Amino acid sequence: SSYRDNNLGFGGYVVKDKLWWYGSYRNQDIKARFANYAAGPQQTILNNFSGKVTYNLSQNNKFIAYSQPSQKKQ
Repeated sequence: SSYRDNNLGFGGYVVKDKLWWYGSYRNQDIKARFANYAAGPQQTILNNFSGKVTYNLSQNNKFIAYSQPSQKKQ
């Protein structure tokens, strides 16, 4: 019956050509109606956080750290 999907992301360099970062937050709110459940729509809320850091160790080597915790409420 309804769908909402919001996403906010930021990033940039800390030290030019050496250290970068990125972070994102995504929120989805989904409401679906089912014929066998007349009480109201079923709601699903999804929250997703993600973060990434990239560090140039040398010209040929990079260190990359990434994390993505998520949450689902239904």
